Amino acid sequence: MEVKLKVLAIVIAAYSSQLLADSATTKIDSISENQANKNDGITLDKQVVTGLEQKGFSARENTTATKLDLTLRHTPQSVSIINSQMLSAFQLDDINQALALTPGIQVDKPETDRIYYSSRGFDITQFQIDGMGMAVSNNNVYGDIDTAMFERIEVLRGANGLTAGAGNPSATINFIRKRPTQELEANVKASIGSWNKARLVGDVSGAFTDDVRGRAVLVKEDKDSYLDRYQQDRSLAYGVLEIDLTDRTLLTLGHNTQVNNTKGAMWGALPLVYSDGTPTNYDRSTSSAADWSYFDSTEQRTFTELSHTFNNGWSVNAAINYVELETDSYLFYVGDKPDITTGIGVYAAYLSEYDVNEWQGMAEVYAAGPFQAFGQVHELVVGSSYSKVKITQLSSYGDGTFGGSYSTLIDLTTFDGNYPRPEFNDSSSGGSWDSSEQAFYATGKLQVSDNNLVIAGARASKWVSEGEAYGAKRDSNSNVILPYLGLIHDISNEVSAYTSYTETFVPQSEVNNNFKRLDPKTGRNFELGIKSEFGILNASFSAFKTEQDNVAVLAGNVGGINVYTPEDGISSQGVEIDLFGQINDLTNISTGATILSIKDSDGKQTNLYTPEKSANLAVSYQLNSKLQVGATADWQSKISGTVKQRSYTLLGAMARYDISSSLSTQLVVNNLTNEKYINSLKWSQGFYGAPLGVVASISLDL
Repeated sequence: MEVKLKVLAIVIAAYSSQLLADSATTKIDSISENQANKNDGITLDKQVVTGLEQKGFSARENTTATKLDLTLRHTPQSVSIINSQMLSAFQLDDINQALALTPGIQVDKPETDRIYYSSRGFDITQFQIDGMGMAVSNNNVYGDIDTAMFERIEVLRGANGLTAGAGNPSATINFIRKRPTQELEANVKASIGSWNKARLVGDVSGAFTDDVRGRAVLVKEDKDSYLDRYQQDRSLAYGVLEIDLTDRTLLTLGHNTQVNNTKGAMWGALPLVYSDGTPTNYDRSTSSAADWSYFDSTEQRTFTELSHTFNNGWSVNAAINYVELETDSYLFYVGDKPDITTGIGVYAAYLSEYDVNEWQGMAEVYAAGPFQAFGQVHELVVGSSYSKVKITQLSSYGDGTFGGSYSTLIDLTTFDGNYPRPEFNDSSSGGSWDSSEQAFYATGKLQVSDNNLVIAGARASKWVSEGEAYGAKRDSNSNVILPYLGLIHDISNEVSAYTSYTETFVPQSEVNNNFKRLDPKTGRNFELGIKSEFGILNASFSAFKTEQDNVAVLAGNVGGINVYTPEDGISSQGVEIDLFGQINDLTNISTGATILSIKDSDGKQTNLYTPEKSANLAVSYQLNSKLQVGATADWQSKISGTVKQRSYTLLGAMARYDISSSLSTQLVVNNLTNEKYINSLKWSQGFYGAPLGVVASISLDL
């Protein structure tokens, strides 16, 4: 499959570029990241901020919701943007750090190397890179995705079936890659920090000729950890090439490889309660990992893009992505609960060699442009996409699993990781399945009057899944149509009110008592709010209600097969406040707050591991021409579920000093007050977050 997709990418790119090149007749200025938008008398109100024009923590537009050219004020959903300036200012080197400072996003790390994200009470399963979906297995991401190759991260909260397809009504996270610049730019940044952290980043960009530009980003990072026996080694290589095939036709080719190697990886983690129900209280460094455990992952992503702009303002855009993901690991899982007096009671429950192979192929083509009707200028986007994902997983268990001879008691307070590694040949389980989605979509921006916009669209998807995973069939076949509707009223030139309705779906492999597959889960998001743009400062307030129905609920077992009934599922409602951008020439800010209530079908509070209230802050201030200082705060309310955790705030600080116009130093302090907290209460096991840590760096523009 991978060979066919790579060949297909080359053939389509070559054929399409020739076809579109033949249609180009008028020369305009060279096309770069921000192409000219000239047409015959039709002008779109397009506001674009490139990396060079961007100021502070500001942003002007996003395309995650609709692919339309919409400013943030005219996007009828809650949007947060973490741009490159904010990533750099606070040394947010992986997406976990970045999303932890994003309003309304919960980052759950119940173990060291598989991370879960949620918003509005639902797991986030919709991830994109430059607007194209990236599949996520089991609702989690492997390892820490490095941010060095991204220009910004767009977070669209709520349902997003229009551009993302299958997924929960939670949020869509869209990673926007860095692109080449016309002028030569180069930067080297070296960092050292707590727990022997050493990181080196190189970023070089520029033009080879008038028509060819390139960019390369290289990262190498090694570090130990505050956790016993845990070490991380991360490498990233990213390269991208832009070629002006004609004055109106742009071909982009790119590839990135990220390798995460970790030693002492935890599978599961520490029990959160003693056998009598009392909360445990281990040292922060305590780990349940054996000294031979590890979790390695490699992701390779290749992409091809082609865009052509016509005289009348219309454009045609095509893209193909191909992804390979491999993981290799030895895992050690402890079960049960310890005695509060002796600390003994935990035992080695599962010892496993866990391997995953994933192949993803995605292709998309769409056309976008303006048209005139009833004395106004409108915009239309029509497109089609196809994606296929094949996943193979194998868990090979060692002696000691399922009550074997190695299944012995462990005292985690004194456990040093010394545990005999078995041969992983006792038994095995796993699966192999693939899924595909074919979709057609259309959306329009209708300027019904000078101060009223209607955003309307729909997506028709056909989803097919085949295979088996851990003894359960994954066969399903679904056809759905997802609508999108948004209304925007401009109260003034700076303030707009909006309301929107969006939907999502999630295919299900569960069967009812007649062994018939259940229909997909369906999700809906209702939202209304107000947004404002004052210069380059964006502010928004939204109220939302999010629902998911037709959720499979276990009803029993028939002939050894679990059967389910579909029921209305979780609903959440709440409010969100978001403010980001530049207050003045000296002050940048990104802040927000969320109040959330999550209930099950019986009206009872559920998902109790999710805080009902949270708030985030990142602010920087230019003290003088050379010194910039800043602070961060990440607060969440108490959690009162099976395991309780008091409210806490994680504070951070930074200072940057410009030695010269090309040389600067920086110091970042995380968890300034040395707060002790549990990373996640999503499972019955967890581990503690990092204590106070420091990172110092030096950056040189070449």
